Amino acid sequence: MDIGLLERSETMKPLLVRLYDTHHIYSLAENQSPDARSKLSDIVSELLDVSVEAREKDLVADILLALIQQAEIQLRQELSEKIAALPNVPARLILNLAYDEISVAESVLRYSPVLETLDLMYILQSKPHDYARVIASRPDLPSQIIDELASIDDTLVHSVLAANDEIKLTVDAMKVLYVSAQKNESVAQPLIERADVPKTLVKKLYSFVGEHLKVLINDKYGLVGDDIDEVIDASVKTLSEPKPAPAPQNPFMPTRAMMDAEYAKSQLRSDRDGHMRNVMLNEMLGELRLKNYRLFVAKFSIFMGVSAKDTLEVLGQQYGHGLAILCRSHGVDRNDFIKLFLLSEHIRSNGQAMQGITLNRALSYFDRMNAEFARNIYQRNFVRA
Repeated sequence: MDIGLLERSETMKPLLVRLYDTHHIYSLAENQSPDARSKLSDIVSELLDVSVEAREKDLVADILLALIQQAEIQLRQELSEKIAALPNVPARLILNLAYDEISVAESVLRYSPVLETLDLMYILQSKPHDYARVIASRPDLPSQIIDELASIDDTLVHSVLAANDEIKLTVDAMKVLYVSAQKNESVAQPLIERADVPKTLVKKLYSFVGEHLKVLINDKYGLVGDDIDEVIDASVKTLSEPKPAPAPQNPFMPTRAMMDAEYAKSQLRSDRDGHMRNVMLNEMLGELRLKNYRLFVAKFSIFMGVSAKDTLEVLGQQYGHGLAILCRSHGVDRNDFIKLFLLSEHIRSNGQAMQGITLNRALSYFDRMNAEFARNIYQRNFVRA
């Protein structure tokens, strides 16, 4: 660890001195008081809030990780609370806290903007439900995480999700919460009070809830005089989102003939795990090098077993997390993943230059993911072509 780099920085050196001095005094004190913890965590916040070069940030992260790994739980909690909302905290520092005991992890799980979709998915699938209950309260939940939270068989998770009025529930999540609300008024009440829940769905809950919630529904929607029985018997199929205006055709979308031709070729290739798979990968990379993007999308879609629409959505993701999932789930190695990511830049960026941090983030996703986890996400979220 090149600490000398930080010691030569006029901005970082005094902060490091304060950090070392304060931590030394704190660790020697018999009574490690809340005031001492607060001072130490304040210095950590200042270190992370200083705008420095990427290499310096890595070194700061190394120092703070070493500190956290030796700290007792009260100090880890204090640090978690102080840095949770900061946008420039190194991801590995936030992830270390996010996987800690729930009392430590809670602040970063709820507020950290550093945690991304894949990070949250890992936590949901590897940690107990109390972690999911905190994640359900985040104000910026992507639709994939909303659906994952709704699929968890836990009333408290459903209650927190239904009460989170800073997100827009997906149609699938709303259907799951509706079923949960029929049995649990702790889910029903926040669901009834949401602005994005269709009136028809709220009316359907009328016969399942107690008197105080019946009054709430009547007050909100004026059901007096309505034919309640008719409302209750209506199908949940009425739940739908407004249809957006048709989007312009994606210039990289392959024709139906291209898709059919690639599918026919794939039927003749049974050895997908050996030589033929390498042949297909080489063909895809060849089309990318020739800038035959539509033909590449067709080949990639058939190879991965997803629709062309899903392929374009994955290839358009800035940091490549969807591409990492597909590659890991289908046994594509790291070198081929890098080639696919770099050569598909034109699809992702519409011709704009890619920053080095983009590739680094994509590789971070790929390297942290194992094949079993990738296959699990693939099965849950990708539609077969």
